[in-house]
Amino acid sequence: MNLKRLLAAALFALASIPAAFAGQATHEMPTAGPMPFGTFVTSWLNPALAAIISNKSGATAPAVTGQPSAYQWWVDTSTTPKTLKIWDGASWLALATIDTTGHLLALVPTTIELGHASDTTLSRVSAGTVQIEGVTVVTTSNTTTESNKTFVAPALGTPASAVLTNATGLPISTGVSGLGANVATALATPSGANLAAALTDETGTGSPVFGTGPQISTIELGHASDTTLARVSAGVASIEGSTILTAATGQPLDADLTALAGLISAADKLPYFTGAGTAGVADFSATARTLVDDASTSAMRTTLGLAIGADVQAFHARLTDVAAPTYAQGDILYFNGTNLVNLAPGTSGQFLKTNGAGANPSYATIPGGGDMLGANNLSDLVSASTARTNLGLGTAATANTGTSGATIPLLDGANTWSAAQSFSTSAVDLAIGQMAFPAAQNASAGANTFDDYEENTWTPVITFGGSATGVTGTLTGRYTKIGRMVFLKGRIDLTNNGSGTGNAVITNLPFTSSNTDYPVFFGYWGGTSGIVGNITGYVGLSGTTITLQMGGATASANVTDTNLPNTADIMFSTAYEAAN
Repeated sequence: MNLKRLLAAALFALASIPAAFAGQATHEMPTAGPMPFGTFVTSWLNPALAAIISNKSGATAPAVTGQPSAYQWWVDTSTTPKTLKIWDGASWLALATIDTTGHLLALVPTTIELGHASDTTLSRVSAGTVQIEGVTVVTTSNTTTESNKTFVAPALGTPASAVLTNATGLPISTGVSGLGANVATALATPSGANLAAALTDETGTGSPVFGTGPQISTIELGHASDTTLARVSAGVASIEGSTILTAATGQPLDADLTALAGLISAADKLPYFTGAGTAGVADFSATARTLVDDASTSAMRTTLGLAIGADVQAFHARLTDVAAPTYAQGDILYFNGTNLVNLAPGTSGQFLKTNGAGANPSYATIPGGGDMLGANNLSDLVSASTARTNLGLGTAATANTGTSGATIPLLDGANTWSAAQSFSTSAVDLAIGQMAFPAAQNASAGANTFDDYEENTWTPVITFGGSATGVTGTLTGRYTKIGRMVFLKGRIDLTNNGSGTGNAVITNLPFTSSNTDYPVFFGYWGGTSGIVGNITGYVGLSGTTITLQMGGATASANVTDTNLPNTADIMFSTAYEAAN
């Protein structure tokens, strides 16, 4: 009874298969069950059989879960004609088109690879024509090509009498086709006129020219409207009617020209001859050329900075007078009405005497009377005492020192007092308002001795880790030194803090400090970075440096290059005792 039911269900399922199978039915079988056999046949078995029979035909590629499988077929009904395709594991490859009207199957590839894809290809070009590797090998119009064959009495074209032993019977004018215009005539009658008629790109007219001894009246250089080179007469040629070379005017070989031609030219060089038939080049600078191109000697002097009356003394006859004589020690110059002349020295004790207008001066001897008497002046006196008496000087004018009345201290050759002076009754009155000290201090150990005063500028130098390399900016300072105390101020306005790293130290103080530290006050700072509290500092022991510090939680910390970047600007002052 069960077998009957099974057969009945199978017959029912087979009966339910439609006449035209639906395309793209799934190949899949159910993985879950059980189910009625009829359901299995209707819903699973029949569609799978329909898909197999119809090659999964449809307008879209099969997309059921698990499909397509490698090498699965599919008839694409969306194209006209329909296309048979196969899945290569990555894409659908078109194999052939199906012509249901003409009942034809046409391969889609137009190229056949003979062997591997990189080997020889055989492809169709057009109707009746194929190619191998792009070269046409067979066409409907090709004739059979034979090699190393012997033809017995072949009739090659027209006339039939042309036999290819020497083809003597082949007429050029009627037996050869494809020749250009007038070519057959030129071959039959090879004259210059026939050859010119056969050519299509010739220039000029006349007879053909050959390499040995041709005679050409005019040569067109370029186009007929361009420059012409022509023979004028024996040894004479012309370009555009202008003679360029003749036997009489041609430049003969010359050693000097050869020497010049052998030079190597360069910028700012001038050729010159170093000897007979030899040449060289010398420097000829732009400055030298500015002198050579001047049109006059006056312009040259101006170029050289020797303009007369502006840069150098202009000529004057009196200057010639000054340069003309031969001078001896004691000579003097005077004008004699015409020239400047020299007057030789007089004898010892004489004086120079003027002799009035229009007369030359002369030396004369004191006659012993008149205004030049010893009693009236200092001339010809034998005693210093008499000279002081004539001048009305008392004993204070004598060269002695002391503190008693009518005496003065003596000044030596260096204008310094020869002994210490004491001013007991009043203060020193400096009418000029200045007191000068020597550049090199004359230090005194006396506690009450004022031995030095100096004021000047100084240039602070800032270092980082001992290096001032690359530091730039505005660095200025001034100081005043009174005795041993130095009052100093400075400013450092950086534009580049250089390449040094580490602690910041200002160096180059104008005087070495004593063996004591001195604080430094910083009144302004800006453009800094990471400063904690205030910037402070101190002058080190027996040195010329200021160490920069800043506030800290329990103690001062050193200022470094990171705190004083390229934008840093600081101003400071201090007073410290110099070592001397």
